[in-house]
Amino acid sequence: MKGFISFIFIMSVSLLYGQLNPQLKNLGAYKAYYAIGDSVVVNQVNRIALDSAYTNAEKSQKFLWKSIEISKKIEYPYGNVEAYLALSSTKVYLNEIDSAMYYANEAVELANKMNDKILMARARGRKAGTYYSKGKYDKASEEYFESIKIAEQVHERFAIGSYLGIGQVYRKTGNKEKAEEYALRSLRLAEKYKDTSAMMSANNLMGIISKNNKKIDEALSYYEDGLKLARESKNDKFLSQILYNMSNIYFRQKKDYDKGFELFNESIDISRNNGNFRSIAVGFHALANTYYDLKEYEKALSAADTALYYAEKNNNLDLIIESYATLAQISYSMGEKDDGFNYLAYAYIYKDSLNLSKINNAIADSESQYEYEKKELKAQMARDQQKRINEEKLWWRDLLLWISGIVLVIVCVGIYMLFKSNKQITLKNVTVERQKEEISNQHQEIRDSIEYAKRIQSALIGNAREWRKLSEEIAIYFNPRDVVSGDFYWVYTNMESNLSIWAVGDCTGHGVPGAFMSMLGVGLLNDIVIDNGTTDPGEILDTLRTKIIASLETEQEDSSNDGMDMGICVWNRNTNELSFAGANNGLWLIRESSKLDEKIFKSILKDENSDLALAELAPDKMPIGHYFKVPPPFNTKKIKLEDGDNIILYTDGYADQFGGPDDKKFKYKQLKELLLDLSSKPFSLHEAELGRVFDEWMGENSQTDDVCLVSMKVRFG
Repeated sequence: MKGFISFIFIMSVSLLYGQLNPQLKNLGAYKAYYAIGDSVVVNQVNRIALDSAYTNAEKSQKFLWKSIEISKKIEYPYGNVEAYLALSSTKVYLNEIDSAMYYANEAVELANKMNDKILMARARGRKAGTYYSKGKYDKASEEYFESIKIAEQVHERFAIGSYLGIGQVYRKTGNKEKAEEYALRSLRLAEKYKDTSAMMSANNLMGIISKNNKKIDEALSYYEDGLKLARESKNDKFLSQILYNMSNIYFRQKKDYDKGFELFNESIDISRNNGNFRSIAVGFHALANTYYDLKEYEKALSAADTALYYAEKNNNLDLIIESYATLAQISYSMGEKDDGFNYLAYAYIYKDSLNLSKINNAIADSESQYEYEKKELKAQMARDQQKRINEEKLWWRDLLLWISGIVLVIVCVGIYMLFKSNKQITLKNVTVERQKEEISNQHQEIRDSIEYAKRIQSALIGNAREWRKLSEEIAIYFNPRDVVSGDFYWVYTNMESNLSIWAVGDCTGHGVPGAFMSMLGVGLLNDIVIDNGTTDPGEILDTLRTKIIASLETEQEDSSNDGMDMGICVWNRNTNELSFAGANNGLWLIRESSKLDEKIFKSILKDENSDLALAELAPDKMPIGHYFKVPPPFNTKKIKLEDGDNIILYTDGYADQFGGPDDKKFKYKQLKELLLDLSSKPFSLHEAELGRVFDEWMGENSQTDDVCLVSMKVRFG
């Protein structure tokens, strides 16, 4: 019956309004029966956003920004306050604490204007929670007590959350007695008014306090009560937290490890199902520290690797840095000083990246605030203008009825008001322009940082002297989609053994993430080939795959898509024999068609205007990364070189570029024909011609992917 009534209500709203907000519909915030003019939309969007804040904070804040826009349009301040409160909580999940404080203050200000004591108490409580997240416990306690004072004027049940917050503050500041007093008070009130969410939170806090007071059985009892409520209400957030806290007791007590792992694994499974990679990373990082304290270093290393994997999936730079630092600490304790040094180096690399990320966040917040204030300024100016016009009409009508002489006074007053208004507008415009200039300067700093990263990457891969050792006739077309690239090229010549080794790689992603992967690839190739002397291409790719997987994740059922494609060549100048191995990327050879053995090459494309042909040496169809549980080794293929052979290694970016008259991909066949045509021209022209054709084909389209192609002429002697 309840479902039928809901259906009738939904259909009534649909028939009454019928017009949808397409932006919210595209976000998935509400279904077809809601209308933009109805406060139902705002309430529904706020609920959805708050529910998804824990598992998908980015999407949650998009909902809430739209909710604020609609609330203002339909003059629904209650919806505005709820959105500000939810947005403040969401910003805490995103670790953007300054933004969280901004929206908490907005909620406080608007709730005060409405003189709604319930909203005022909740807003002060949210502001207190933000101070708590910043570690400002004195400020947090002030706000919590103010929230309690306001809430108790209405009803004691509205003070439950703030009592709980005071308990958390006292726990953090080491006052065990007060922490327990307020936590128990919040628990008793929550039980009295059957507030399930507050009961779960209070039981969880009492469990933590009891554990810290060495009352283990009491702590487990509170956790069990909270766990039962979390299971009944299907609240994954508290369920995951309480399971983890319980498992931590079993681990720390060094007894019943099986029970501890049972609870820990259930907590992790919940986080996985919700896509909450941050919680998984935090859990495994804590587990790694537990194992480290127990001197079980192998288990600690495995847990830290898993924490790093999920921290990278969550793109949480703080957790990535902590995971690398933990891996370094464990490696040093195991006597693996080289590994420890490498992990520490990665921690510093990501620390620099974190600084860049924080600058970006600051710019985004500044720009968002600037746009918001500019919009509000324009709206306020329009309202002021309309108000003045209406007042002037009324004054004019009344003055004409009584005495015409006052007209002169009215004109003077009007001129004065306009002059004053224009002066205020001018001052506001100056402020807006100054803010715009500051944002522009910050953007320039970011661009300068990325350009500096580009110079570092270019220095690592573009060693011209080393490439000239390979061949004097060489063309390298390298065109990143963004400033820095996930594609890279690498070369090394061992003068003692007379071997030249070169490779072209295509890493997962592009831009800054791809560039980090390419730097990892270059570093590992240096280690495998130069430091350890591996010269067989298949063995190089096998070792590279092992190291890539070890660097990015631990062994588990879930496989990562991170890795790279690569073609690698080894030229023995003593025997003029070329060895090749490929991971999804093959090798192209241009020579006279009569000298090509069709049994060796996958396909042969003949040039209609000459006796030359382009033949392909096929790669292994698997990446350098996860592919099988027990991946097969990469195959090494060998061919005898001829003087004048043209060897080409490439990535897929050129062939996959959209453009041309029909807006289609360039494709490999057309690229092969272009290279055959270029083979008769001097190598000094190849790079420019490849760039010209690529740009003409792309036209007004955006570049699809990073592009890298290395073409070299074999010369004996």
